Amino acid sequence: MPNCFNPYIKKILLIVIYVTSSHVTVSESGPNVKIEGGSLILQNLKTTDTAVVQCEARNKHGRILENAYVYVVELAPEILTPDRMTYSAVENTEVFLHCKFFGSPVPITHW
Repeated sequence: MPNCFNPYIKKILLIVIYVTSSHVTVSESGPNVKIEGGSLILQNLKTTDTAVVQCEARNKHGRILENAYVYVVELAPEILTPDRMTYSAVENTEVFLHCKFFGSPVPITHW
């Protein structure tokens, strides 16, 4: 069995971008793949999506290739603000209680 075989990867999408002095083309097009303002935009990705994106730029002097690997992850929400923070306030003023958090997809905060 080859070392590169991974039975957990269900789908690998290879997207090749060709850049010349006059235009940009993408090998895989559709509603989920587009180029806007010089950026490649991948939309509506799922956790089962994995992609290898290869950009090829060329002109009369030669060409260069660059690869990027896209993995879609899910991460449980995590609160980054330390526990038991003490806030001091002056009467009749506003107080801002901070709750820094992280997760994927982005969590919603409720107080």
